[in-house]
Amino acid sequence: MSERSQLVHRARELMEAASPDPPGCEPTVTPGGERALAAEHWLLAAAEDRARARADWKESGRALLRCGTLFAAVRLSARIVYAAAQTTCLADIDTYLARALHEGPVFLDQLTHRYYVLVGATTGYRSEWNQPRCEDAEFIELCAS
Repeated sequence: MSERSQLVHRARELMEAASPDPPGCEPTVTPGGERALAAEHWLLAAAEDRARARADWKESGRALLRCGTLFAAVRLSARIVYAAAQTTCLADIDTYLARALHEGPVFLDQLTHRYYVLVGATTGYRSEWNQPRCEDAEFIELCAS
């Protein structure tokens, strides 16, 4: 297997591990509108002021949320995301991530070129994340301060 094929294979494994549905399980079948509403409620539960966060989110696509017990993140290097998506086109990557992560919340830090997939706090208990950290993917617990 070539080095590129190995990278694509590893990237796809990591994307599956970052998915909101546990590996080996069928994806949860939920209509897109319901899933988006559930994600919105889940995220807004972490807002100090839900009304303000909802208004900010609607106006600018951004909202300030507190981290802690509700969610954590999987940090992925752009390199691994590009390999999994087999493209560097941001629009195509957005489409790929939406499909691969079942429309789950993800954002790109344009300064560090890392993607952050917001996941339930218990995702870190999965066996995939019991391995030593690597530069391309890592489960990070977000602590409230």
